[in-house]
Order: sequence, then C-alpha cells, then structure tokens
Amino acid sequence: MPAEKELIRSLKNLAKKSDSVIIATDFDREGGLIGSDALNKVREVAPDLPVARAQYSSFTKAEITHAFDNLVTLDQNLADAGESRQHIDLIWGAVLTRYLTAVKYSGIGSACAHAFAKDGWQTALHFGKNETSARALRDALRAMGCDAEIFSADAAFPAQVNACVDAVLARFGRIDVLVNNAGITKDNLLVRMSEDDWNSVINVNLTGTFNMSKAALKVMFKKRAGNIVNISSVVGEMGNPGQANYVASKAGIIGLTKTLAKEFGSRHVRVNAVAPGFVQTAMTDALPEDVKNKALEAVPLKRFATTQDIAKAVMFLASEDASYITGHVLAVNGGLYI
Repeated sequence: MPAEKELIRSLKNLAKKSDSVIIATDFDREGGLIGSDALNKVREVAPDLPVARAQYSSFTKAEITHAFDNLVTLDQNLADAGESRQHIDLIWGAVLTRYLTAVKYSGIGSACAHAFAKDGWQTALHFGKNETSARALRDALRAMGCDAEIFSADAAFPAQVNACVDAVLARFGRIDVLVNNAGITKDNLLVRMSEDDWNSVINVNLTGTFNMSKAALKVMFKKRAGNIVNISSVVGEMGNPGQANYVASKAGIIGLTKTLAKEFGSRHVRVNAVAPGFVQTAMTDALPEDVKNKALEAVPLKRFATTQDIAKAVMFLASEDASYITGHVLAVNGGLYI
C-alpha cells in the first residue's frame, strides 16, 4: 500500500540521521494497537535504531514540534478518529522523531521551574539523560535572574539519587520543596505488555518518586520543615485501557503521597499531589477542530489544560496558602473525572 511504502522510505531516511524513534499510538475500539505495524516496520527496516512506543498525550510541546519535523502518517490515521476510545478520541499511527528523552523539560516540568523562578526561588533541576535540554532550561531561568543549577541522576537508583541530593545541598544548602515530575509511558494491552515495559515505567515513575522523596525527606525531617508535590495523573484515579503500567505507577504515586503525608506530618512536612488531565500540546493545537471538539466532549470546561494551569496548582500546594493541606490530590482535569 502507498502509505506503507512511504513509511518504509521515511524510516530508512530517518535511520541514517536519527538517534531514536518514537511510535505514538492509540488503541481502537476493539483493543487493537493502531501503530503496531509501524513499530514492527521500524524494527524490520532499522533493527539497530532505538525504538519506543508512547501515547501521544505524554509528549511535551517541544517534542511534538520536533516530531512534526519528521512526521510520517498512515492514510488511516484520522479516518476512524470517532471510533477510538473515549479518553483520547484520537488515532495516530506513527510519529517519528530523533528526540527520545525520559525527563521532560518543555512541558509541566519547565512550566513549574519557570513559576518557581518567577517567584524568586532558587531552583535545582534534576535530569536523567537529556543534559542539553536541562542546560537550556537552566540558562533560561538564569536569564530571568534565578539562581539555577542542573544535577544528574537516574532516579531508579538510590545511590545516584542520594549523591544528587548531596550535590544540591552542597550547592544551595537546603531543600525546601521537591517536585517529582519525571515520567515515561510504554503503552500496550496487558496481555501484550512485556515485563521490561512494565518494569521501566514503574522504575521511572513510581520508584523514582520513592527514591527522590526518601532522599529529600531525610533532609526535611531533620529541618522539621518541607514540602513535596508529586505529579500523578487523572488516569491514576480513573484507569485507562492500554496503560496498565502507567496507570499503576500514577495510582501508586497517589497512595505514596497519602502515606508520606501521614508519616511526616508531625515533622511539619507536607506531601501532596497534582493529577492533570488533558494538557495542551503542539499536537492538540494542530488537530482539526472537529477532532478536538470530539476529544473535549468528556471535559465539562471544554478546553485543555495549559502547562501553566498545572504549574499554578503545584505552586499553590507548595505555598503557605496551602499550609493546612497535606495528603491531598488536586485534580486539574477540567471535570474530566469527578
């Protein structure tokens, strides 16, 4: 078919100049994975090219912008958009991009960093792999007059996290607020999900949050003051087909948040979470109006959240205005799940 030939041709060209590939997929009404063929073609045409599959809504605005530069779509990508599952109501067969990172600096994380910087906070930026993006964000914050620095660690490994926290303390002398925002997706139906895909998502999203919180809490416990804000997701509350690993990680973050709030409240450490719903990205901006309207039918406020909406919620929970709030999950989903 013409679309398949175009996909193979583009993959071959991409493999010559790219470092990695993202296949962005959604699930159709019968539960079939609309991008599995594209994923298989990547492995067939470029077996040495790192490949990952992710739900489109997890991408940041900058990543989607980069993805559009190398976009390959199948003919049927949007043909059955009205038939896809209600939570997303979109079908994307394949998105190809050179940019694949575990830590996002152009979406919620960046918005939070800018919000804290604007409010006069010193800012420590943690990254796992993408040092280039981390440096760019740090430089942007410094241009605002913020005292910002970057710190590297794989959040899934306690020793690296402890060293990262020690480095932050050496640089800034204190940790007042921790925002746990790192997250990845590797979507598939449960019967098709590999143990590696399950473990990698749990390790980054949930174990990473555990390790970072544990290391920071040791500092906050001694100081008898501190604040942790975890980024969960609406799917951690309502569930979502095809995302058992991601949903479990985000639901686990909610349980972890409530437990830590009870364990450390007596030490004047507050622990809360924000659960975003749909967040506006370059991809949602580029969609036809009828497709966006279909997706928004489930949202009573009839718009997507902005990253600033999420950052404002984080800032509120981190502020003295929320001094009597702990163990709370603040839903920022426009009424998608009530």
